Amino acid sequence: MKTIYKIILFLLVISIVIVGGIIVFRNNDDKEIEKQDVYNLVLFGSNNITLKQGQEYDEPGFYAILNSEIVTNDVTIINNVKDEPGTYTIAYIYKDLKKERTITVEENEIASVENAINLSLIGESTVTVKQGSEYKELNAKATYGKTDISNLISISGTVDVKTPGKYTLTYTVEYNGESKSIERVVEVISIETLTLDITYNKNFTNQNVLLGLTATGTDFLYIKLPNNIVTTNKQEIYEVKENGKYTFTVYDKNNQSVTKEVNITNIDKAKPTGSCNLTAGSGKTTITVSASDNLGIDHFVYNSKYTSTSKTYTINETLTSATVDIYDKAGNTTKITCGSGSGSAPVKNSNIEMHFIVSTSDDDAILIRTDSATIMIDGGRYDKNHKVISYLNKIGVKKIDLLIGSHIQYNHVQEQGPIIDTFSVSKAIYSIDIKNCKKNSLCDSNDIKYVLDSINKKNVPVEVKYPGDVMQVGDMKLYFLGPLLPNKKHNKNSFIFILEQNGKKYMFTGDWETDDKKLSDNSKFQEYANKMGISLDVDFFKWPHHGINKVTDAFFSLTKPEYALVPNFHGCSNLKKRSGGDSQMKKLGITYYELCDGVNVVLESDGKTISMKKVSDPSSYYR
Repeated sequence: MKTIYKIILFLLVISIVIVGGIIVFRNNDDKEIEKQDVYNLVLFGSNNITLKQGQEYDEPGFYAILNSEIVTNDVTIINNVKDEPGTYTIAYIYKDLKKERTITVEENEIASVENAINLSLIGESTVTVKQGSEYKELNAKATYGKTDISNLISISGTVDVKTPGKYTLTYTVEYNGESKSIERVVEVISIETLTLDITYNKNFTNQNVLLGLTATGTDFLYIKLPNNIVTTNKQEIYEVKENGKYTFTVYDKNNQSVTKEVNITNIDKAKPTGSCNLTAGSGKTTITVSASDNLGIDHFVYNSKYTSTSKTYTINETLTSATVDIYDKAGNTTKITCGSGSGSAPVKNSNIEMHFIVSTSDDDAILIRTDSATIMIDGGRYDKNHKVISYLNKIGVKKIDLLIGSHIQYNHVQEQGPIIDTFSVSKAIYSIDIKNCKKNSLCDSNDIKYVLDSINKKNVPVEVKYPGDVMQVGDMKLYFLGPLLPNKKHNKNSFIFILEQNGKKYMFTGDWETDDKKLSDNSKFQEYANKMGISLDVDFFKWPHHGINKVTDAFFSLTKPEYALVPNFHGCSNLKKRSGGDSQMKKLGITYYELCDGVNVVLESDGKTISMKKVSDPSSYYR
């Protein structure tokens, strides 16, 4: 019965899905298959076994499984096998499943001859043994007439289980002056060593990597994959989607195993980032590129015509603008647009320009610039395509004087990490201490992923601002009204502030939860406004929380905006469905725009009038 315990032991270390007695292999797509009470009963070995009379029955083994758990102990066994010639049945029952094994007991062909030795083998005359395994002697049976003289049998010959070959054992009995012998052949067969070979293309790629698995071994049973799924195929393809270490283990029927680990480092799906500038004159245009990539830049294509590995390239034409395609070593590419400006004074004549940038379905990314300073609010969640960075390159951003996190939540600040890595950032401000927010249980690790590393790496100065604080950035002045509850998590610590520039005032609200009375105390807002010496009247209002929450008429009575912008939420804000804000703003005479996927909105003002328009190609704003 040792065999069954070995089988149960190795089955306990794997997690498999059994359907109809077949091991099901799932690809590495992480799709869940939900089933309730999936169970099965499996018999090892043959279902038809023949024994010689007097030969002990050795159970080949069985197991039962319920929802990936081994429940072999719950199997009921009905065994009526007798040591008498005949046909018997062993029944195995689990739940409504019943499996049977037929046992045939054959009579030993020993003639009942008086005064003569009768000698016969117990078991087969030819036995096969695997190299390195144990040989179990089956013995023989001898009688002299009706007298059992089996105890007088001697066995000559040896079996070397370590060396493949055929070995002969001779069974001899002597009694009453008579001798008789019989032979058994034991064949030791060689076994193939258990191995696992893994091959794959090690070149840099922006595609998934396919690992070719090849297992060898005479007693091969299965390969356990990194996602804990098993495959019974000796050859298998495993798809890897991202860099990392992946462990594979191959098992044989004796619970022996070989483990191999592969470290994948050649996948790069992140596009390169960069900016460029051109100088033109005397029939020539020189383009200068600043580019970076996690694995390195491979080459550039200037103006869709000229390929070079140099970051500086001269074209024998006088151009006012040009494009550069940046290629990394894995084949990812980013197209940027170059203009003849330096980017140091992006907006002229004290005008202000606000770019409301669509990154993903429910993120915020706002770029504000005048001729004296540039401010970036949020940036959205981490995006491998870096849509926001691409947008900033297209409009010629080189430096960010102030980076603002409206509140510490992943879909607002994660992409600030790559932004800091790409552009020169002078200072960053947040409504709570970003460096200790996880320790203080005011943010999650996913919220500060990427951004905190970049802040530390680039040594960006960071400050916390509170209601009542005033801050000057170039010709823009910021007045902070919220959060009213700064020691709360996520949306509850959203900044609410007014930006004043050239006689116009613009209110920004992050993900302010307007339906929380503690966060919407108008008297508190008025108190802070009085303290800072400003009126709450504004010209522009950024609707909070992607248009999800309703803003009260009382608050609009205080602020009186003429223009509003509603961030996107899963395509478009769907303001009418979520908060009824569309009819509210129409009633109040507020001109508003809603962001939708792929369509950005730009606000411009000269201090007298405000205009807003949808922009699909930002290149026209290159400065």
